[in-house]
Amino acid sequence: MRLENYLIIEGNNQSLSDKKALEMVRSECSQAWESKTKLYRGHHSTLDNLFYDSRGIVRTSPYAKNNLYNILLSNLPSWKRYPKRNESVICSFAEDKAYGYNEGFYFVYPYDGLDVGICSGRDLWDSFRDVDPLNKLNRVMENVLDFMHEINEFDDYSDTKKFFARFDKWIDDPDNFEKFNQESYEEPYDFFKKIGYFEWRSPRYLRLGKLIDVLNNVLDPKYNGFKLVKAGKYPPGCDTEAWFSGPCILMIVNPALHGAGGPRAEG
Repeated sequence: MRLENYLIIEGNNQSLSDKKALEMVRSECSQAWESKTKLYRGHHSTLDNLFYDSRGIVRTSPYAKNNLYNILLSNLPSWKRYPKRNESVICSFAEDKAYGYNEGFYFVYPYDGLDVGICSGRDLWDSFRDVDPLNKLNRVMENVLDFMHEINEFDDYSDTKKFFARFDKWIDDPDNFEKFNQESYEEPYDFFKKIGYFEWRSPRYLRLGKLIDVLNNVLDPKYNGFKLVKAGKYPPGCDTEAWFSGPCILMIVNPALHGAGGPRAEG
């Protein structure tokens, strides 16, 4: 999770004057406006205040080899209560992280009532106990595709599940498993063993379950310490990545609006 995730995506947005943005924030985003903990998002250069709605605008993973973890975190049963990552605004509670990548940043105010997912680590990639960093999952599956002579961008959840099922059958063949173990260059053998996909049962390793089910468990947000809160009901002291799906107001940092000491306006 790197730079592009903190930049506003072209799409469903509308420029707002300072007056209009402030008016909309106070009426539509009152919980986030009143919260002392703020969300931030970077921008390359001086832009306008914006109304923005992420729904219907499908994100891809800009720094991963494919879109796998985005598809999984947007569709796995263990993630069904969370906003879909591939239709979300990605933000940070850490001002330095949003600002450090760019020339400036927005304050981000989700509409009242929206669910906000909060990472357990400062970055999504660093938030999973058994898959660290998260983009290793994408690299490993790219290696698997090479071994099986398949092409898959992992842009569709149904197709992804079908590919995983084919891999389950492929890896059950002892000859395939041995070749996979000896020739893989991204160490998927160690990765799959660590996440509990297979284990040694004399005289050979055996698959312990379906890959889709194993990933559903090891990526489970509760197991990995993620939080789900309503907009504006943020835990104090957060400095992690967060995301939500839906409408929001993005306001350029402006001391005249937010006060010299912080993002809250006076009056």
